[in-house]
Amino acid sequence: MDPIANRFSSLESELEQVSLRQESQEVELKELQKRCMLLESERDRYRKEKKALETKLEHMAEQHRTIQAHMEKIRERNSRVEKEKAWESSLFRITLLVFLTYVVTSLVFWTIDIPRPMLNALIPTSAYYVSTLTLPFIRRWWIGRQSS
Repeated sequence: MDPIANRFSSLESELEQVSLRQESQEVELKELQKRCMLLESERDRYRKEKKALETKLEHMAEQHRTIQAHMEKIRERNSRVEKEKAWESSLFRITLLVFLTYVVTSLVFWTIDIPRPMLNALIPTSAYYVSTLTLPFIRRWWIGRQSS
């Protein structure tokens, strides 16, 4: 065989191997492209999920702030109610109202010419004072009946 034909045959064989490698690499490239597309799709899905979770987290944080604000309002109201309740049962308030009841009743009795207005004013004043002593007991009894 002639050296040129050998060389030509060798080059054809080499070209065929290169062609096969190229086809193999093209197949591999297509597979890598498919994998890349799948990974991009998965990345997009994760981004959407992340965005949805961030939105949900923001919504929950807003709900938390709203609940905290409501709780603070309730605490303020409870504090105010406790102070008002303390005022209602305070010795200072009862003494003040007993004194004012006595003064006003004495003046009214004196104005309408009732004999001994200062002495007679003790009756409604005493009645008011007794009501401050007995009403808490009656209130507790009444509340107990309402609860059951």
